[in-house]
Amino acid sequence: MPETLLGDPTDIAEFLAQLPFKRKYLSLAATFAAEEVDVEAFNAGAWRSEAGLITAMILDAAYAGVPTLCRPPVFANCHTHTGRLEINFLLPRAMINGHGHLRSFTPFPPQKRYEVFRYVLQEALIKRLELIDPRSPLRTRLFKLPSWMHKEHAEALRAGLDGHSLFRLIDPLIAAAERGEVHGRGDLICALHPLLGDIGYVVHEVSAHCVTIEDTVTRKHLPLGGFCFSDSFRDPQDIHDLRDKNGPLHAERQLRLAKAAATYVGLRNYYADQRASQLDHPPPPLIAELSDISAALRHPLHDRCRRTGNGGPDWRQRVAP
Repeated sequence: MPETLLGDPTDIAEFLAQLPFKRKYLSLAATFAAEEVDVEAFNAGAWRSEAGLITAMILDAAYAGVPTLCRPPVFANCHTHTGRLEINFLLPRAMINGHGHLRSFTPFPPQKRYEVFRYVLQEALIKRLELIDPRSPLRTRLFKLPSWMHKEHAEALRAGLDGHSLFRLIDPLIAAAERGEVHGRGDLICALHPLLGDIGYVVHEVSAHCVTIEDTVTRKHLPLGGFCFSDSFRDPQDIHDLRDKNGPLHAERQLRLAKAAATYVGLRNYYADQRASQLDHPPPPLIAELSDISAALRHPLHDRCRRTGNGGPDWRQRVAP
């Protein structure tokens, strides 16, 4: 059963029902590998302060620049039934202005600069909590298809079946590339081209980040992604550099993570000040380090936070009739 970490499901549903906007909320999830968080220990009460910090930082980033009394109630729950921890957030796309009126507000606007902000938020948490870095060069996937195909292929293999034919064609070529027998993306495409024809596919388009193939019957397109299908793969040494724990790519990534907290603080303060100005709010309190985030938000399992979803007064007391 999902466990509620923050807010009340009935309360958040009632708040969302009051919103006159077409888009009422934003949902997002923070997922963790089984080796990052022991789910049995978590269910027994461990790793709760870490979950609290993650929740606090996400809420702080989502509503930076919006005063506490103007923030909507939020909801967060978690589940571990899949063998790994996942924290789910429901963030209303609204705020309560100083006159008690509901106004549309997007927590994480779909803009490039906010995408960078989200990446830095993730990096700051990875460094602070010593989490697995999904963007580490050591973890870069050399080949990937759409996630649903990977899932279906894995399920077929578990059932003792052969799996998808594309994996059977491409996996040996990627293994050859790792051995240095394929000398770049161009060689990979040349080797793959006749094999694709045997199973009813042709190369449709080659872009900087992937190679798109087309089913000759349905005309549907599939992107072949990953490092080996990007223009970054120009030489066998490129894969060696990617996997070298002592190499420059890994060192560069570690340096970025080391600076992540300071980078996040700077971006967070910039966006908080910018948003407050746009919304005609007073200058927001700025932070000097991650530990400056509101004590109430840093401990979201506190009873008041659990009930209200933001540590402030009930929203019904703040919205004008």
